[in-house]
Amino acid sequence: MSNFFNRIKKYLTNPSVVIPILALLFSLCYFAVKSEDFLTIKSAEIPNNSFLSEILAGQKYVQEIRPEENGLTRISLFTATFGRKNLVTVDIALSDSEGNVLKKWKLDAKLLKDNYYTLALDSRIRRSKGQAYYLTITSDATEGHGITVYTNTEGRGLTLNGRDAERTLCYQLTYRRSYARILKHVNGFHVLTVIGLGCLLFWLIPRLSKCRIERAFLVVWLFFGVMYLMSATLFRIPDEIGHLWRAYEVSSLHAISEVNPQTGDGGRELPLDVGLGLLQKNWRSFSENKRMQESENLVFLPFSNLSLYSPVSYVPQGLGIGIARHLTSNVAVIAYSGRLMNWLFITLILCAAIRIIPVGKEILALVALMPMNIQESVSLAPDGLVVSVSMLLAAYVLYLRHTVTSLMSLRQYVIMYFLAFTISQLKIVYLPFILLYFLIPEARFGSRKKKFCHLAGVALLAVVSNLVWLKLCHKFLTIGGTDAGAQLSYLLTHPFSYLTVLARTYFKWGESWLHGIVGSTLAELNVPTIGFMVFAYLCLLVHKFTAGMKKPDRTGIIENGTFAFVVISIVLLISTSLYLQWTATYNMSIDGIQGRYFIPLMLPLFFALNSSSAIAAKNAGERLSVGTASFLICVNLCGCIALLFFCIG
Repeated sequence: MSNFFNRIKKYLTNPSVVIPILALLFSLCYFAVKSEDFLTIKSAEIPNNSFLSEILAGQKYVQEIRPEENGLTRISLFTATFGRKNLVTVDIALSDSEGNVLKKWKLDAKLLKDNYYTLALDSRIRRSKGQAYYLTITSDATEGHGITVYTNTEGRGLTLNGRDAERTLCYQLTYRRSYARILKHVNGFHVLTVIGLGCLLFWLIPRLSKCRIERAFLVVWLFFGVMYLMSATLFRIPDEIGHLWRAYEVSSLHAISEVNPQTGDGGRELPLDVGLGLLQKNWRSFSENKRMQESENLVFLPFSNLSLYSPVSYVPQGLGIGIARHLTSNVAVIAYSGRLMNWLFITLILCAAIRIIPVGKEILALVALMPMNIQESVSLAPDGLVVSVSMLLAAYVLYLRHTVTSLMSLRQYVIMYFLAFTISQLKIVYLPFILLYFLIPEARFGSRKKKFCHLAGVALLAVVSNLVWLKLCHKFLTIGGTDAGAQLSYLLTHPFSYLTVLARTYFKWGESWLHGIVGSTLAELNVPTIGFMVFAYLCLLVHKFTAGMKKPDRTGIIENGTFAFVVISIVLLISTSLYLQWTATYNMSIDGIQGRYFIPLMLPLFFALNSSSAIAAKNAGERLSVGTASFLICVNLCGCIALLFFCIG
């Protein structure tokens, strides 16, 4: 027996065991809370237009109630106190049609307020739908000391001492459905998969903490990807239906959208004029419509804002959609093929980035594994691709700076040019990322002259390709309600006023953007996650960003300054582009900025605060600690649970 207790004590004092267990218990508690919220529904409130006179001793009010759902568990009455404390007792009883009393309540009137008061049953009535129940209200009050209840004169069902009062009480019913509802049909499969994968990940934590961080990251990333795919229905991500249309267009080898001559909208005639909202609504609706086929007729579908995106942004999605289109006309299969191919490309890019980056592997993992970034990566949106390519570019620069000691090979030059071209095509505001190439030592090129020749070539490729694309798609730049020309003129003639607009915008929305970077709201930014865990995630990032900060030497100052300049330049470009394109003329703040736009800047921000040379000198290797892994799994599992119950509700 002593050996048994010693073994238990050993496990309970082992952080590698205790921390994952605590994180798992927290996640399961959150699952219980969200499932309870999902299973609980309320009837509509009966509007009030009158109220009873004081309920006095000798009066017996009886209200007939007929629930419209099974599982009646609470009844709420709209009480009123005449603005005073009434020192009386109110007796309420609920009985069935056979006169059996199901529950009695004795209310202290001085505790009542002018609001709904909830009467809870000891247990839910499983088969309450359509049954008749009677709520009896009596009191021992004398005149001037009683309470009352609001009523509606257009309804019926209330009697006073057996006589019809020609009205109804204002009440609201609460129902609690059974857990079987969660596990019915396709919903159960998704719930069990998400919870099962989450539990398996917690079990793997001690092993993951001993692996190289690249392997641990890959395992966690793959698990999270499947969990988010199982949690969010199609088209739950902002503008995902439009992304499907644009990716479908690219899969048909149409790089540039057409213009509707009647409306001026950018878009294309596609066989997707079907009820995509049925696949989006919830998992039950998705299951019922998952065999939806492409429409027989081509219909012009407008997506002007996405026509501005270079076709490079949709290469992975377009490839997946193109393959699926040749095998089936099932819309769900086509859309999921685009999602999966996009996720596969992002996975390969992130794995390459975390493998080659010599320092900052843990920071890269923490940024990539934020709920918002994973959600975007498993969707048809190009945002996840932007994050992964920007990380790979920064990692490649540091790889050439610290790991490579010889002259760059032809393959390495090709990669350098290709990454610069890709990042500039994904979104023009991230073009300053190519300035990081200045950090590659001259020795890798062979001489200073060769370095600047190649850097000039990279800049020329990125800028010219962008100018060419802007020329081709300039017809889609006009957004209703905006005037880019007037905004630009105002910016150039009133630069200090524009700085005030910038400051006002960031002071007003900065906090929500910080939370949005991590993922305080998911799906279409309408599914809230756990706020304090998002805050804890931000605190963890701040700790990791600042823990190793030291006064840099001359080389470190140049490196930090370059990364800082890139971050500041992109922030200004994001703000200014949305000021010109999306913000109404002379508006006092900038519209359209979202937290996820700043995710690509997180890794450069780390190196703007920390010297990669100093970190490389003291770090022999990095691991994903038990505490960090437990926290990451807990945050993302809770995010998936929030999405899951929102989608199936």
